[in-house]
Amino acid sequence: MLLHYLTLPVNFGIGLANTTINRIPIFGLIFTLATVVFRLPSDIAHFLNGSTSQLQEYQADRFAGKLMNGVGILEFLDDISHLNQKPGDKFCDWITRSHPAIELRHDELTRESQ
Repeated sequence: MLLHYLTLPVNFGIGLANTTINRIPIFGLIFTLATVVFRLPSDIAHFLNGSTSQLQEYQADRFAGKLMNGVGILEFLDDISHLNQKPGDKFCDWITRSHPAIELRHDELTRESQ
């Protein structure tokens, strides 16, 4: 959420410029090049945030496995893996977009328990 609010001024400025300045041919080209420069750190930050949140998911799964002594967490992952198989269900896709694949999480917990 912090990353979203930090990039909000850049996104707002880009949107505002797209409706005003970019309509002038030469200024539009210059501003488009400037947009690439300003958006690059934001895109890198979003990429890093996504990869670290997946690592945190693995850590949370390991913690839950230790907390529950390995009982029930694998079955829970099996249960929620069926949620993604419903056709046309965009909510489950949206809610799990930052999570690793459930099969990978299941394999990671299986390796940890051995």
